[in-house]
Amino acid sequence: MFERWYVLEAGASMLRLYDPKEDLLIRFPTCYLEEDGRVIAYGNEALQSILHPNIHRRITYPLEDGRILHEVSGLLQNAFQKANVHEHLLKPSLIVYAPFSLGEKEKEKWTEILLNLGIKKVRFVNLIELYEKRGGTHFLIHAGHSLCEMAIFIHGKCQIYKSIPFAGKQVDENIQQAIAHKKNCLISQEEAKRLKEEANISFQRKLPSPLHGIGMDRYQRFVSFSILSSDLWPSVDEVEKQIILWAKSLFDTLSLPAKAQIAQKGIELTGGSANLYSLSSRLQEQLQCPIFCSNDPEYDMLKLIKENFL
Repeated sequence: MFERWYVLEAGASMLRLYDPKEDLLIRFPTCYLEEDGRVIAYGNEALQSILHPNIHRRITYPLEDGRILHEVSGLLQNAFQKANVHEHLLKPSLIVYAPFSLGEKEKEKWTEILLNLGIKKVRFVNLIELYEKRGGTHFLIHAGHSLCEMAIFIHGKCQIYKSIPFAGKQVDENIQQAIAHKKNCLISQEEAKRLKEEANISFQRKLPSPLHGIGMDRYQRFVSFSILSSDLWPSVDEVEKQIILWAKSLFDTLSLPAKAQIAQKGIELTGGSANLYSLSSRLQEQLQCPIFCSNDPEYDMLKLIKENFL
C-alpha cells in the first residue's frame, strides 16, 4: 500500500528495470568500465571504450546466471537514478526476476545489497512461479544470455523444466574461437557480441557480408581484421541446434493429448537471444508447432510479471 513497485531483471548481458506505473523500461548492458581499479562508466557508456582500445582499461560483467561475481551496487544505483526510483513519495520496492536455479544464499546477497540502496522490500520470482500463477497450458523457451530455460505447463502446473548452458553467451564464445582460429587474434566479449549482431543481420538478408573488427595479436598489439559473415554461421548454428535438440526432447516426453494442446497453443519464445537468426523457424519445423516470438521478447516478460504479481 505504501510502496511503489518496480521489476528488475539483472541478466548477465542486459539489465532491465521496469516501472509498471509509468510503463517505462530502462535497459542497458550489465557492465562497467574500470581504469586502475576505479569505475568510470556504466552500460553503453562503458562499451564505447571498445572504439578506442586501451590495455589499461577493462570492462567487467558482474553477473552470471543471477549470481553476483563482482561489485554490483554502483551498476544498480545507476539504473535507479535513470528510472528516478527515489524521486517519488512512496518508497521503492522490487520484484526481482531470477533464474529458477538461483539459491537462497544468492537471494540473501541480492536482498542485502538492494536494501542498502534504499529499496524497501524485495521479492524474487522465477519462470515456474510466473507461469503457474498465469495458469493455462504453455511451452515456454526463455533464451537468455548465459542460460536457456525451458518449461512445459499443463493446466497451470509445471510438468517438466530444463535449464541448459546454450544461449547468447555461447554464440559469443564460439565467435571468439572462430576469430582466433581464422584470424590468429583474440577479440573481446563486446567485439564478439557486435559481430554476432551484424552477422545476424547478414543472415536475414541471406547474403554473405564482410564484417570488420579489432583484435589483439600474439604481441599484444591491436590489429584490424575482416571476415565473411558466413564464416561465423557455425558459431550460431551449434547453439541453435542444442536448443532445438533439448526442446524436442522435452516435447517428446509429453502424452499425445498434451502434445495436441501445445500444438494448438503454440510455443512461446522469449529472452534476449530469442531473435537468433533461424531459431524460431527451425523450432517450428522440428516440433511442428507454431512459434510465437514478439518483436520485444524481453519487455513482454516484464509486462507478464506486472499482470500477474502487481
